[in-house]
Amino acid sequence: LVTGAGGSIGSELCRQIIIQKPKKLILFDVSEYAIYKMQQEFENKKLNDEVQIIYSVGSVQDSKTIENIISKWKPNIIYHA
Repeated sequence: LVTGAGGSIGSELCRQIIIQKPKKLILFDVSEYAIYKMQQEFENKKLNDEVQIIYSVGSVQDSKTIENIISKWKPNIIYHA
């Protein structure tokens, strides 16, 4: 799980993580447009075929949303960018 996945540091983390071909990668950001841009980038590179990518929009300040994402997807590692 990468929070702030649409920002400069978060998006670069996602690019580096996806090279390692994890089973899944969860991108989380407050900006719907930033998540959309990352989705377009990964789809253009055909990365969705190799890694399950989950795109989610919300605020890290909303503890209920974070709890829901963690309980649903059960990430092993969380990067907070």
